[in-house]
Amino acid sequence: MIVPVKKIPTQYLLTEEARPLFPPEITLEVQGVTLEEIKPIPVKAAVGAYTVQLGAFSNRQNAADLAGELKEKGFPSNVKSSGRLYKVFSGSFNDLAEARAYLNKIIAAGYEGIVRRIN
Repeated sequence: MIVPVKKIPTQYLLTEEARPLFPPEITLEVQGVTLEEIKPIPVKAAVGAYTVQLGAFSNRQNAADLAGELKEKGFPSNVKSSGRLYKVFSGSFNDLAEARAYLNKIIAAGYEGIVRRIN
């Protein structure tokens, strides 16, 4: 467990590139190991933090039919199974406002949906 000796402001990142951004009074130490000795962990880039869910069906064919309709109207979509349900999703967005704007286009085309956060 890393315990800050002094609280670190949230705008600072714990990477070697960001090390010059830390004020000199901020140090981290864990059982005698300092920040300089900690190697950065690579972080995968997120595909998108939000998507639009357009339905959840117990019947796979119903989900596939909706996905097909959406594709015909210009909304790329896919079906993912989740337990006993088949969920229809469309889009991948980094920004919540973008996802909501996309949902509004889908609603204008006559469909219902919700913005969901991608885990």
